Amino acid sequence: MVLKQHLAALAVFISAILVNVADAQQAGPGPSFPGIPLLEEDNRPDVDDARPFATDDDNFAADDQDDRDDDMIPQIVQEVFLGTSIYPQEKGELQFDTGYFQGNEWLNDAQVPFEIEYGITDRFQVSFECPLDVASPEEEFERGVNAIEMGVYYNFYNNPHIRRAFGVGYDIEVATELDDEGNRLWVHSPYVVGYQEFGPVALNVTGRLEVGTAQEETEVAGNVAFSAFTEMGNWVPMLELGLQWEEEKKPIVLAPGLFWKPSRGMQLGASLPIGLNDDAPQLGVFALMVLEFGGDND
Repeated sequence: MVLKQHLAALAVFISAILVNVADAQQAGPGPSFPGIPLLEEDNRPDVDDARPFATDDDNFAADDQDDRDDDMIPQIVQEVFLGTSIYPQEKGELQFDTGYFQGNEWLNDAQVPFEIEYGITDRFQVSFECPLDVASPEEEFERGVNAIEMGVYYNFYNNPHIRRAFGVGYDIEVATELDDEGNRLWVHSPYVVGYQEFGPVALNVTGRLEVGTAQEETEVAGNVAFSAFTEMGNWVPMLELGLQWEEEKKPIVLAPGLFWKPSRGMQLGASLPIGLNDDAPQLGVFALMVLEFGGDND
């Protein structure tokens, strides 16, 4: 009964997105908001003008603009370390993420992420994650896959003319083991993503709410992440600020990082999250490898 209730919540969210997708397809290309002017076809900014540090030979964002439809902002980088990237997978594209996160979730633990994302359309994707927990300060910690996560994400507004986008997502995480009282922990995690480019610099903002339930007990937490980055040829320097709150702890982290794009189907990144208060670890290490298959990468 509990499983049906949790899956029903996800099904309602997916159904709402699919209805929105169908309505958008019938309405024609490109959503528009009142008060936001759209540029004429001949006056649309070129990716090279908006991002002057990108080179002609290695400008994957310009290639991405050619591959996607005209209603999508060209992609600078596929992922961020704190928060969620605005960019969805292309239709038919499969992405695989793995790496090593020391200080993941801004706590003193270590994790090897394994995540798969698949684009149903250019704006709607599904994901599955089963991270391997390798270390934790918790007394009852068990090494292994302690939770699995399923999610959906919809980039409902994406305007390349003014370089602005918004998205919504919903993740469900379920523990693989029961607690001491025989209950299974479920975590519902709705989130929103906002994106705006200011000249060559992009700002990606994520707000996430986490509601954990185990039988009749409920815990609420959340986090906000600000990610600023720019494209410089194959390199994407990044600076992130993350704030989290869970019960009495409110860690704040500043994370300078860098992504390297050796090819269109591969991105390698590293970041050094630095704790700014006593609730956060003093220093962490993030490493991430992103591989993309299908879509326009083959």
